[in-house]
Amino acid sequence: MSDNGRPAPLQPGEQELAITGVLHRRLQAEDCLRPEDRESVAYRLAEIMVSARSLYTEVLPRLVEEDAAEGATLFEELAAARMSLMHLKDLVEDFEEVFMQAMAHQREDDGNVERLSPPGEEE
Repeated sequence: MSDNGRPAPLQPGEQELAITGVLHRRLQAEDCLRPEDRESVAYRLAEIMVSARSLYTEVLPRLVEEDAAEGATLFEELAAARMSLMHLKDLVEDFEEVFMQAMAHQREDDGNVERLSPPGEEE
């Protein structure tokens, strides 16, 4: 608990784990996806959400700050924003890979083995 009686804010890493836990419990309650796929999908999605929140709450305010005091120039902030966006892109690609695999497993379990991607593309 913090001094104001509210729970202390979660630290990086703890945020992903907290969101993963909530998503995993919902996936389990709804019997969605194979049990071995649930945690991976939940964690990858949690990583994206935490990163997106950081972009909105930390990166954006620095970019739109009109009276930039000491510190980084706008060019440096743009370069940092680019790196954050590239990281987010990587997280989305990781989620896509894990989720597509989970969907393939789900289709196998449902007895539906039709292709998930157009002919000529790897699954």
